[in-house]
Amino acid sequence: MSADKEQRIILREVCETCSRPIFPSQATISSLTAGRPGFCHCSSLQARPQSAEAKSSTAVGAAPEVASDAAAERRFDPNIRLLDLTEGGYQFLDRIGKGTLSYVYQARSGKVDALLAMKIFRRSPFENKRTLKRLEQEANKAKQLNHPNLCSVYEFGLSEKQYPYLVMDFLAGPTLEEVISTEGFLEVDRLIDIAIQICDALTHAHQHNLIHRDLKPANIYLLKAKGGGDFVKVSDFGIAKVLPNPGRETRYMTADGEEFGNPSYMSPEQCLGERLDGRSDIYSLGCLMYEALSGKLPFSSSNPVRLGFKQVSQKPQSLRERFNDIDIPDALDAVVLCALEKKPENRFLTAEKMKEALIATQEGKKPKLPNKAVNTSQADKEGPYALPKDKNWLNLFGLGQNKKK
Repeated sequence: MSADKEQRIILREVCETCSRPIFPSQATISSLTAGRPGFCHCSSLQARPQSAEAKSSTAVGAAPEVASDAAAERRFDPNIRLLDLTEGGYQFLDRIGKGTLSYVYQARSGKVDALLAMKIFRRSPFENKRTLKRLEQEANKAKQLNHPNLCSVYEFGLSEKQYPYLVMDFLAGPTLEEVISTEGFLEVDRLIDIAIQICDALTHAHQHNLIHRDLKPANIYLLKAKGGGDFVKVSDFGIAKVLPNPGRETRYMTADGEEFGNPSYMSPEQCLGERLDGRSDIYSLGCLMYEALSGKLPFSSSNPVRLGFKQVSQKPQSLRERFNDIDIPDALDAVVLCALEKKPENRFLTAEKMKEALIATQEGKKPKLPNKAVNTSQADKEGPYALPKDKNWLNLFGLGQNKKK
């Protein structure tokens, strides 16, 4: 990527209060935004990017403190006067999570004989009725899913204060992200068992025409199975289609105001803004497995546009070649690389097919891979993949002029 092209993309942090881009300066907010109506106008020094030290002392995804009363009124209130929701029969026990777009509470209800998690969203991203309707539609689709490896969604609604909320299973186990962070990487047998269960969850959802779009270790919960081992629960199905932050907690904007997340697990077609099907989730699962087996993602960059460019154009290095100190079977390496094929038609056709390949690997047999994927992995020795000829690099995340709707 040339320097002159890079200059055409300016990444800006997004204000957690008003969701507008923050002007990159340490000057006062009044001098910052004079004549710049598209920028954050909150009366604080949010214009200054948060330092690494400040980030380390703040909970992941936590909204920064806001000084003025006016900004505080716009900020998502952590208490949000929950009394209007208790009328729906919910008893709030504790706040268990906090993100840039939502708070998560542990709750009970007479409707379900189990602990629940209630995710209550900020109002500002859903002031547009069309966006709110889309969230409701995706939540209603998720409600129809019924599979042991999926986090069940029980209810979507609006509180009297107009806060959208979702009621889901309360998942007490650690996430795969937390396990990787603690242990570095997972043993082969454990990871295969986890991946097989994820494939089962994906198969059920894809049969109901629902794509996850944001499959990553943070959305994989590992509960204790009755007979020992891990019992997988996949959460947040389909919701990423609606939320303005489809990647990790950090949010970015281009100079043109387009917002996108960190594409660490995004498929090439998702980075290019193309139409998606279940094979996009298979690519994300390949990224997840690669990281879980090695502790490293197949591609990395501090710049999300560069990272997206790598997802689209670079060939992933074999796990066995890159990490010769980790004992990874050839068959499993081949399964992961097949999931990471750039073209959807070269990946596993379905999550069920990927599960079959994983079971064969688990049993010490040769997995059945798509013919195109086998030919590609054997014949492509020239280095990185080329960006598709009909695509301009500016199409990444819909940055180009010909963004697909």
